[in-house]
Amino acid sequence: MKEISWDDKYAIGIEEIDRQHMDFVKLLRRFNSGLQKGITVAVQLRILRELLKYADYHFTSEENIMILIKCPHLPIQQAEHANLLNALEHRVDDHRRAPDRGEQVSDFLYDWFVSHTQIEDRKIAAYVGRAEKAAS
Repeated sequence: MKEISWDDKYAIGIEEIDRQHMDFVKLLRRFNSGLQKGITVAVQLRILRELLKYADYHFTSEENIMILIKCPHLPIQQAEHANLLNALEHRVDDHRRAPDRGEQVSDFLYDWFVSHTQIEDRKIAAYVGRAEKAAS
């Protein structure tokens, strides 16, 4: 299982998004900690449902920010977000049917978080930076 802690390298420079990313890391750490402590599958699934709902909230929030700033990357982000939510729902369902897959779900969440924040979300930050530079 891949461990994660908040690190400034995950920050993209948009305060609201960075705060939400910090919260997502806390939820992922809660899930990982639960797995290590042997919490019941029912509790694991509750935490995963919380992660799924939080991801949906975060994606909606992120997309709303992109709409307000007229970010051209919105359609790509929306498709990526839909794919990620779908993939997470499938992994949660898999974990429900085969509870020994908790570490696989954790690794998926870790890989998704690092990849998405470091590649896709940085595009939003770059666009904001260019827009601010053009406005000054």
